[in-house]
Amino acid sequence: LSMTMRALGLMGEEMLARFALKFLDDESMGKLEAAMAAGDAKSAFMAAHTLKGVSQNLGFNKLYEPAVVVTEALRGADAVDGAREGMHALQRQYAATMSALRETAE
Repeated sequence: LSMTMRALGLMGEEMLARFALKFLDDESMGKLEAAMAAGDAKSAFMAAHTLKGVSQNLGFNKLYEPAVVVTEALRGADAVDGAREGMHALQRQYAATMSALRETAE
């Protein structure tokens, strides 16, 4: 049983790694930045919410936390102004996450 559990754990880690690397192709951040630039609070919320969910599912806690801040700043908002401060932290962490993933992919 323990060998089976180890095999399942390894398979789980490999699968998670595959999904994590697929995050390199995720378009949520680009959509969020475009919506923020356009002042489109509704589209920005949807993109931030997607980014939050994906980062949570992948266990990217350092990315998830600023994604929560931006998502909540945009929830029900008519303007994007309230989310701008949170966006800076989110962009920094997103860049760090993407850099780490690219290094892993090499």
